[in-house]
Amino acid sequence: MRRQRGVALAALGIAASLMGACSLSPKSTPSPDPNPSKPTIAVPAVVADCEKPSSAPQGRPNRIVAACGGDGVFLLTHIRYSSWTAQSASGTAILKYNSCRPYCAAGHLVDAKAAFRLEDAQQLHGQLVFATVFVHSHSGPEGRYPLGGSA
Repeated sequence: MRRQRGVALAALGIAASLMGACSLSPKSTPSPDPNPSKPTIAVPAVVADCEKPSSAPQGRPNRIVAACGGDGVFLLTHIRYSSWTAQSASGTAILKYNSCRPYCAAGHLVDAKAAFRLEDAQQLHGQLVFATVFVHSHSGPEGRYPLGGSA
């Protein structure tokens, strides 16, 4: 019985000394948060339809109507984005435009492959939106066009 008590006391002593040694060791630094909070950067949206400028701006819309009024139809469909940042967004799309042949009222819709870039971010009703689209197409019209709802 005495021997068992001695072994138990020795075990308690070893455990206490280990605990003391652990508390004397330098504190380990906490590991970094695996999901640190990043500062929020305002990324512009797009008023995707100039015929509905009061519609809510969208991020990465799959269709953008850029020319409204009269017979001048000009829209991007089947959009594939390659980048979207606070300064610009770019990608490829199918450009649908009015051929205006023999004149715009008698023209028909033509499809062309196009590259585009959304740019000129501006505040609109408290939200950042792209105000301009630049379109490049080998077989269709190209240039800079204002987007609906832009200031």
